[in-house]
Amino acid sequence: MLAKQDQDYAEARRYFDLALRTRPNDPGSGINGECRSGHRQTEQARQALEALIAESPDFAEAHATLGTVYYRLNRSADGDRERAISQRLMDQRDLPQTGAKPR
Repeated sequence: MLAKQDQDYAEARRYFDLALRTRPNDPGSGINGECRSGHRQTEQARQALEALIAESPDFAEAHATLGTVYYRLNRSADGDRERAISQRLMDQRDLPQTGAKPR
């Protein structure tokens, strides 16, 4: 993720590919679609992210990234929808747990 944040997409892709080989069922490994989008391979990124979301529909970061990919594909309505889903999932994650009784 650090290489991706530094926009060193080739290096990030290498690490994400290693993560996918090591932990193929980990949704975090599947976010490699974002690296592809950095390489302007937006259609491949879209496909990878849509597959990841089909497997892990509650993965907020994947929804946000797919939203960005949709914007790059001039699909702003789809991008808006994915960003809204991502925000809703992050908001739910940040809600305090209920049912616990203080001591």
